[in-house]
Amino acid sequence: MSVLQAIETEYKGPANNLGSRIYAECNGGNLTTGYDYALTLEENHKRAAQLLIAQLKWNEEFKSMTSGMLKNRNIVWVFSR
Repeated sequence: MSVLQAIETEYKGPANNLGSRIYAECNGGNLTTGYDYALTLEENHKRAAQLLIAQLKWNEEFKSMTSGMLKNRNIVWVFSR
């Protein structure tokens, strides 16, 4: 059995010079992407996870991407092959 990394995404509200954004992180790296108001909150979180996957050049193809919300309202993404 191989162990994959999970990605955690977190909503960050607007600050003085920054609009709302989604922060995605895992052991391999992280990124921050602007909030797309044309998408739902969950779609924004999923987009951030997908952008991090592309940034990390994870070339494995995943059959599915599943999410679950943590108590602090962050979302964790896990994958199956």
